[in-house]
Amino acid sequence: MSRHFRLKAACGATLAVLALGVYLLESRPAMAEGMDEQTRGILSGLPETAGLVQGATIANNPAAMTSIGRIFREGRGVPRNDPAAAFWFGRAADRDDPDAYYELGLMHLAGEGVEKDEKAAARWIRMSAVQGNPMAQYRFAQLYDGYGSFTPDHAKAAKWYREAADKGISKACYHLGLLYESGKGVVKDETAAAGWYRNAAENGLPEAQYRLSVMLQEGRGTGRDTGQSLLWLRKAVDQGLSLAQYRLGMMMLDGRDLEKDGSGGAALISMAASQGLIEAVYAKAIILQEGRLLAKDESQAAALITDAAEKGLAAAQYRLAEMLQQGSTLKKNEPAAAAWYRKASEQGLSDAQYQLALLLEEGRVIDKNEVEAAGWYRKAAEQSNADARYRLAVLLEEGRGIGKNEESAANWYQKAAEQGIALASYRLGMLFLEGRGIKRNEANASAWLTKAADAGIVDARYRLGMIFHSGLGGQRDQARAVTLFTQAAQEGHTQAQAILGFITENGLGVRQEYNTAAKWYQKAAEKGNSDAQFNLGNLYARGEGVAKSYSNALALYSKAAEQGHSMAAYNIGTLYVNGLGVETDRQKAAEWFKRSAQQGNLPAKQMLQVILSDRIPKIP
Repeated sequence: MSRHFRLKAACGATLAVLALGVYLLESRPAMAEGMDEQTRGILSGLPETAGLVQGATIANNPAAMTSIGRIFREGRGVPRNDPAAAFWFGRAADRDDPDAYYELGLMHLAGEGVEKDEKAAARWIRMSAVQGNPMAQYRFAQLYDGYGSFTPDHAKAAKWYREAADKGISKACYHLGLLYESGKGVVKDETAAAGWYRNAAENGLPEAQYRLSVMLQEGRGTGRDTGQSLLWLRKAVDQGLSLAQYRLGMMMLDGRDLEKDGSGGAALISMAASQGLIEAVYAKAIILQEGRLLAKDESQAAALITDAAEKGLAAAQYRLAEMLQQGSTLKKNEPAAAAWYRKASEQGLSDAQYQLALLLEEGRVIDKNEVEAAGWYRKAAEQSNADARYRLAVLLEEGRGIGKNEESAANWYQKAAEQGIALASYRLGMLFLEGRGIKRNEANASAWLTKAADAGIVDARYRLGMIFHSGLGGQRDQARAVTLFTQAAQEGHTQAQAILGFITENGLGVRQEYNTAAKWYQKAAEKGNSDAQFNLGNLYARGEGVAKSYSNALALYSKAAEQGHSMAAYNIGTLYVNGLGVETDRQKAAEWFKRSAQQGNLPAKQMLQVILSDRIPKIP
């Protein structure tokens, strides 16, 4: 038995075969002598060993030993017997046969017939490779390409792939193409990659046909040629390559580079899914959910999505999380949804990172953690996720979970706004308007607020209206201001209702209408706006647009004054001084004037002094 390796424990039949081998090698020079009829019949019927049983010597013929090893390894004419194969390969290896080195290496790599030993496998395969065995060179390259527990060394992998590729090994050409396409171990060169793919594709390798098709479709490393791309893709499909089936199926669904064919696309995707390609499994699930191209089956769809998610497909993990969060098809389970969002997030899926960050920021389903939320928002934002860019900017502006940085917030708001996030346009406009984190610029503020207003952000309409109403940055346009205030007011914006009441009361760019003013003041006053309460109180005190009522005026002034409105407090004082709607009461008048005066109201200070000096004139 070879001193270079240890055979696995063998059964009695195997021991008999090994004994036969020793007998054939050592007891007689001619294999035909002393051979039982069954063995003679097996070996004489095989081309590789027919000559041996005609009297040729085997003792010094390592190639013959390797051939016999392959017979037992492949089970050709005899039951497969790996220990017997290893015995013959070992004998041939002792006589320096490079093919035997290679076969022994494969057996050690798989742990079949001998103990699994990757180091021994590498040693045997290398010995064969350096003697020029092209398949050994290919397999040795694979070891350097990250196979099993071997430490990757892509430069060495490229060297050995080229050795094998130059000898016509199609798989080596394909893998060399992968290295050139990715730039691993070699200088990235898509032209070279396409060339190596073509070499292997022309020799019928479906994986290479698929990659060549992709490059032709995308115009990388070769001129874009959708016709040739489809030709090579179909060749790979015809050989049953699941990736090709999936890609062509998706193209047929979308009508991309060929006529749209939903049924044909669904069929190809189903074929790829049946081979276990998780992308295809997921795509089939979505088709089943939609129920357009295949009979709707939400239960099977959920099972397929779960299967793809458990096998690590980020898109499926994200979809499963959505289903669990929404309670659609599957029972609602928000903590489980959060866990799946996290799995997809850890694979870099930006939509999942955004959703996980929302849950962490909110703290309802999982523990609140604004620091971690900011981290996930940033990861998604750096992948151009517009929603994440907006939320990251909010945290930066407010200093939650991350150091406050209005300048950085403005930068992220702008990125999100340019991607169409209306709230980002609004917040960026406000930063420009207030000069926070960015130089004050009313024109830029107006431009961004206009985008937000056009997208339906109600407060943006109000803020933009204020710019045109006050003429900030030389942009006075009262008619446009009224239009914006009216739009916002009709959507329930309290401040817009209050300012619209003021504009209408005073006829600023519109016809003066006290009853219309009273209507808008009333809406805002009911929602607690102190200015509207005060101004509506004035209308009641004067009887303009409403029936005159000092008691109603007093009630409205009181609500405004309780919110710190100094003029409302002053007006209450005047009602008590003059006995309007209430009995004259100097003490109460003094209390209200004092409250107003403490808020900086000069007329209230003067009236308080008058009351205290007993000189109380009637106040109109």
